[in-house]
Amino acid sequence: MIEIFSKATSGSLTHKVIPLGDLRPIANAWISLEDPSREELDVTTERFGLKAGNLSDALDIHESPRLDHDAAHDYLYVRWPRMNKSGTTSTSPLLIVYSATDLLTVSPIKLDNADFLGNDVTFSMRSSKSILLQILTQIFNEYELYIKGQSQLVKKIIDKMQRNKLESEDFIRFVLVEEQINSFTSALDPVVSLMRRLATSKHLAFTNNDRDMIEDIILSVEQSIHTCDTNVARIVSVREAYAALSNNSLNRTMKALTAATFFIALPNVVFGMYGMNIELPMQHHPWAFVTIIIGTVLAIITVILVAKRRHWF
Repeated sequence: MIEIFSKATSGSLTHKVIPLGDLRPIANAWISLEDPSREELDVTTERFGLKAGNLSDALDIHESPRLDHDAAHDYLYVRWPRMNKSGTTSTSPLLIVYSATDLLTVSPIKLDNADFLGNDVTFSMRSSKSILLQILTQIFNEYELYIKGQSQLVKKIIDKMQRNKLESEDFIRFVLVEEQINSFTSALDPVVSLMRRLATSKHLAFTNNDRDMIEDIILSVEQSIHTCDTNVARIVSVREAYAALSNNSLNRTMKALTAATFFIALPNVVFGMYGMNIELPMQHHPWAFVTIIIGTVLAIITVILVAKRRHWF
């Protein structure tokens, strides 16, 4: 599908699906290719004078962020965050092709934020560079929102641990959150250097205000990376702390069970001996039963005192 975003005379943004036959470079507009067919890629390559291989790379779901260029265009590959049907978050590649006059994007799936941008009256269409910077700003604002949600989820799980109410599902959730955070970090790490290279693009004449906007994006990305690293560190510390607590609890339980086993076994040894059908000491004495009970209790107390002194349990 091919959509075009442009500024209406009323000042609001409009977008519409355009037929392949009407596809052409349009100044001050954003042309979006979403899940394009091979024919759409071929026609776009021919009419915009692009590298065919670069557009095909954008359909690789594992494509990493990078910056490429030819004589007339720059090819900026980024990854944008999205919500899956399962409720988890992941990243998907997005190719932004821009020059001094036109801008288009290629995505292997439907853009979640396209409708939002299409209804944003503040979205500027003055030039391809303003469209580019605002698309990038929107993408990394989305990262901030998702990362904030992940931080809140990590905090909730930590609160449950403090109340000693962690369950197996919480650790599964921890693993999923950590995987999502790692995918965000992998997508954001190369962006800082890419944005610095973008500021020196030979195809776009950036003003001081534009460079300030790029610096704001870089700061936002760096802050998001720092938050991701902090969340991963918190997850690791919680996992290690809970493992230590579980081991300590298990050790206490094993000590208690060992002590209980010993205290049960010791009287059974004595009572078992006096249950044999043979001649035994004191078997005809009238105080034999009381003497055996007292002796057994004294033996148990002695063992307890020795074990406490030596910190056996």
